[in-house]
Amino acid sequence: MEKMKIKELYYFSPKTKVKAGEGKDKGQIPLYTSSQVQNKFVDKQTHSGQYLIFGTGGSPSIHWVFDRFAVSTDCYVIGSKQQKVNIKYTYYYLQSNMQILERGFKGAGLKHISKAFLEEIEIPFPDLETQDKIVAILDKAKAILDKREQTIKKYDELLRAMFLEMFGDPVKNEKGWTLKRMSEVSQSRLGKMLDSKKNKGINSKRYLRNTNVQWLKFDFNELLEMDFDENERLEFDLQYGDVLLCEGGEIGRCAIWKDEIADIYFQKALHRIRFNLEYILPTYFVYMFWLYAKIGGLKKFMGAATISHLTGEKLKDLNIVVPPIELQEKFTIQVTKIEMLKSKVEDAKSNINYLINALSQLAFKGQLDFNTAVDLEVLLENDYDFFKENSNSSSINLLLERLNTDELNENRFNEQQTYDKAKSFVFELIKEGKVKQIFDEKTKKVKLTV
Repeated sequence: MEKMKIKELYYFSPKTKVKAGEGKDKGQIPLYTSSQVQNKFVDKQTHSGQYLIFGTGGSPSIHWVFDRFAVSTDCYVIGSKQQKVNIKYTYYYLQSNMQILERGFKGAGLKHISKAFLEEIEIPFPDLETQDKIVAILDKAKAILDKREQTIKKYDELLRAMFLEMFGDPVKNEKGWTLKRMSEVSQSRLGKMLDSKKNKGINSKRYLRNTNVQWLKFDFNELLEMDFDENERLEFDLQYGDVLLCEGGEIGRCAIWKDEIADIYFQKALHRIRFNLEYILPTYFVYMFWLYAKIGGLKKFMGAATISHLTGEKLKDLNIVVPPIELQEKFTIQVTKIEMLKSKVEDAKSNINYLINALSQLAFKGQLDFNTAVDLEVLLENDYDFFKENSNSSSINLLLERLNTDELNENRFNEQQTYDKAKSFVFELIKEGKVKQIFDEKTKKVKLTV
């Protein structure tokens, strides 16, 4: 496949003088900065049309925009020089190969990427028809990913609303619940300090650090090891129901330990909290802190203008709202139900992410078979015309295999709506003669076959 450089395909728009700090939480025009997330707005646009936006400082970021927008001075904006370019194709290529942009970030301290580096990036460049097909397929998959993310946000909003309804704003304590110091309702301690000089590789064990603790869950992708002797393994052990809370970084970020991994410990950047369950349930506590983050963070809760670390003493001295334990129990039951539903959607989101990555890699190597590129889940998210145009005997057989059960479960379909749509597609396929009904003498049932 032919390759072409960015400078051969695109022109660079002049940089603006807009500062990132000029962005507001609300406004008519989205403002793009060097951040990977667009969440600021201004009242005046700097551009209108279809462009790619690159952040110049910190870490790689790229945005595709086809609208009115504004950018801060720490961005490069490029537009197409010629009609044979589908700008979104370039966006998908670079988004799936962010390591290309990462190589361009140089310098001490805050790293930056240069215009000269961007100009020399080479893009695999098929004909416009092929670019359009690749974009169409990735757009369909991305639409499903967006739908999953919106569903997750709705579950989060439901949890937030449920907490506020049951307990009120924990900062204002409008319902007048009892206040107790953390030291009265829990035992807490920081983990083991990392000391490379003392780390000899003897009794080496995995441990959790700040980056492993996310809101309400753990990330086990990068687990490091250090030495823990017998006494330290007792001192820094983890038990089911412990809460691990970040003492620095995003202060207060926390999750409940549920014995996901055996023989693992924790580092000094984390507090381990064990509650007296007569007063506080872990689920109530982590969602209370999660809500603090939503409404302004722990700084607002503590009444402090600045706080870089939540020390052990500061944590013990915190006053927290202690609602009746029966109400906390009721909340925990409801949260468990919602988290199970949310977990299924997150798994589906991971599958779609995997699909997008797989499709992208094949597409940009010129190895994508457009007749089989669309996964069954993508087919079922669209209408029957799209299904008919993009399906083949393999995807139809997979559809029949998934429907060959009376159960609605995670191995087939985890949403009633998708299950119903799958059945309706089969009825259409029967009408068109692409699927036949035969009587199976062994099972004494009617079977569907291609």
